[in-house]
Amino acid sequence: MKQILVRYINIILGAIVAAFALEEFLVPANILDGGIVGTSIIISSITPISLSILTVCLTFVLVGAKQLEKSFLPRTIVAMGVFSLFLEIFNRWHYDATYDALLATVFGGLILGAGVGLIIRNGGCLDGT
Repeated sequence: MKQILVRYINIILGAIVAAFALEEFLVPANILDGGIVGTSIIISSITPISLSILTVCLTFVLVGAKQLEKSFLPRTIVAMGVFSLFLEIFNRWHYDATYDALLATVFGGLILGAGVGLIIRNGGCLDGT
């Protein structure tokens, strides 16, 4: 039970870190991520639909189309729910760490990679790919 709890705590922390990197470094500097999140960034920039809603909707369309093991789906739902929630929270901060493209790419990439890595290492998925 303790191992499962630690796994979910790490997934939640990873999702928060990934959302922070996206909203505070990459999106303000107009730097795209790959996969579903990158597609969501593009769509949210040309439509009034928020990034958090698009990310969740597009991810569950793709993840729902696959056959998944039963233990993987709850971890993915937790990761996406927390990620989406914190995308909204960090979007409202308007802190925007830097607009310099090089700094945003380096720091945003490192922080996003750490968050996504934490999620993947604990058996979760962030964007369906």
